[in-house]
Amino acid sequence: MQEFRIFASELSNEPHTTDAWLDALDSSWRKVGAVFPDLDAFLRFARCFSCPDQWLVFNREMANERQMKILLQAIDASAHSLEEWVLALRMVGEWIQENDRETSMERRIGYLSCCAESISSHPGVNLAEVANEMLTTHGME
Repeated sequence: MQEFRIFASELSNEPHTTDAWLDALDSSWRKVGAVFPDLDAFLRFARCFSCPDQWLVFNREMANERQMKILLQAIDASAHSLEEWVLALRMVGEWIQENDRETSMERRIGYLSCCAESISSHPGVNLAEVANEMLTTHGME
């Protein structure tokens, strides 16, 4: 897609990462692109990742369109931004890896939805910080 080439060059911090971004965008679009209302929404989501490797890790963890749809619905149902959700998902993923655990993307999304609900009456509280505190205190059982 020509739009991906242009967007990949915009996302690239350095010229040599343009092709990596292009590949990451293309593979993600083929995997989960259909659940986004339009290409702009998909590209806005991609913009939350600082490098193509982060985007590819996320893409590997997101098994299918159904999981992406669940995530987008959870984001829409919360008061937290897309960027906060992406950061929180990455943080939860790192915690899972550091603690030698495995869990589904649905469970991660559910965990963050509960965190978001628990702070819904406190605007401005960062979702990743709350999730980190909950994981540190209670883990993910």
